[in-house]
Amino acid sequence: TVRPDITNKKYITLEKLDSQECPKVETPQFSLSRHQVGADRLSNVYYMPNFLPSAYLYEVLLPWLQSIPSCPQPTLEDCSMNSSSALYWTTLRYSQRRVMMLQSPFPPLIEAVAQALFQSGVTWKDRNRCVENEGSTSSSNHPPNHVLINEYQPSMGILPHTDGPEYQDKTATVSLGGSDVILRFTKRLLTDEIGSSSLNQENRSLDKPILELVLGGNGSLVVFEKDAYTKHLHSIKDGIFTEKNCNRINQLDRNFLCFLE
Repeated sequence: TVRPDITNKKYITLEKLDSQECPKVETPQFSLSRHQVGADRLSNVYYMPNFLPSAYLYEVLLPWLQSIPSCPQPTLEDCSMNSSSALYWTTLRYSQRRVMMLQSPFPPLIEAVAQALFQSGVTWKDRNRCVENEGSTSSSNHPPNHVLINEYQPSMGILPHTDGPEYQDKTATVSLGGSDVILRFTKRLLTDEIGSSSLNQENRSLDKPILELVLGGNGSLVVFEKDAYTKHLHSIKDGIFTEKNCNRINQLDRNFLCFLE
């Protein structure tokens, strides 16, 4: 896989970003039926290998992300994340992974990706802005209003986890540059099973992945929802691997945009 060299690209400064209108990013149409993967093992997981255009990814978005400074404080609460003029990376103490958590309204370059998801058919139901329609209540579709931006070092993964009940049961993650990674789904232990001595053989193998998916580093999109979100843990396998076709996995720095509602 050929990836453009962005080391000599001129960074987009925050001052330029503040006065910049949200660009329009043309992306393919997303289809639940056409992009579903691993349906025989786990429902409601969808993958599109080339969602974000390479020109926008490598010439605009990644240079801007790399130009954002790190926050001197050690926790997310110490940083102001709500203004495009006060953007910071925060390094998590327990993992040495840099993150940014943003709420809408997003900075223009992130808003462009959120709108691209919406226009492509990746939408969320708004639980707070219901509309009345002939006596029944229905939720309107809209773009995501939260994004967690993660920066991973080579070989770095993330432990099995869920994104929590505060969000809707749907997440869309765009991979930005770097190497491919292995996304794993494993069964989530139910509340009444925690501490039980009568776990069956299936529950004794909770760390055995139900589905493993290789996420391409060049602007790929993975969406999972419903049972895949609520009843399963997701993780990124750490280490450096070589596929049968000699592609190297987890060998470069990489970023992820994880959109939620």
